[in-house]
Amino acid sequence: ARKLTSLTDEHTKCNESNKDLQKKLENASAEIVRINETLNSRNQEVDRLQKAVKKLEGENSKILEERDSIEERSEQLLERNEQVSNEFRDLKKLFESSTSETLELKEKFARKLSSLTDEHVKCNESNREVQKKL
Repeated sequence: ARKLTSLTDEHTKCNESNKDLQKKLENASAEIVRINETLNSRNQEVDRLQKAVKKLEGENSKILEERDSIEERSEQLLERNEQVSNEFRDLKKLFESSTSETLELKEKFARKLSSLTDEHVKCNESNREVQKKL
C-alpha cells in the first residue's frame, strides 16, 4: 500500500509537472507564433524595401543616363562654342582688314579723283586756249 501511495504521489507530481510543462509548451508555442508573425511582417517589409531599392536603382540608372547625355551635349556645345568663337574672331579680323583696305581704297580713289579733276581742269584750260587761238 505504501508503494502504491508512493507511486500515486509520484504519478500526481508527474501529472502536475506535465501540466506545467504543457503550459510552458503552450506559452512557447504562442511565443513562436508571435515571433513567426513578426518575422513574416519583417520579411514583407524587407520585400517592400527591396522593391523600392530596385525602383530607385532603375530611376538612378535613368538619371545617370540623362546626366551622361547632358554631359555629352554640353561637350558638343562647348566645342561648337569654341568653333563659333574662332569663326567670329576670324570674321572680325577679316572685317577689320577689309575696313582698313576700304579706307585705303577710298583714299586712293579720292587722290585719283583729285588728280583726274586737276587734269580735267588743265585740259579745259588748254582747250580754251586752243579755242582762242582758233
